[in-house]
Amino acid sequence: MLQTKLSTKGQVIIPRTIRDAMRLEPGVRFEVEIDGNCIILKPIEYIDPIDVLYGLFAGEKSMLDDLEAEHAAEVAKDWD
Repeated sequence: MLQTKLSTKGQVIIPRTIRDAMRLEPGVRFEVEIDGNCIILKPIEYIDPIDVLYGLFAGEKSMLDDLEAEHAAEVAKDWD
């Protein structure tokens, strides 16, 4: 069993063997949960927001087309 301790700043060092086994790199973010008297750290896999949106509206009319049409209608209304 590995041990670590809490620093005065509330930081905990994850032992190298665990970091290596889980391929944890500096800067990785974690979800922190409590389960009874256990603290659970779950690495958060970074997902680029652009990747989430990519292809979301495939095959649909472009949002830009909608905005351009709306703007053209507003301009036409102002000229009336």
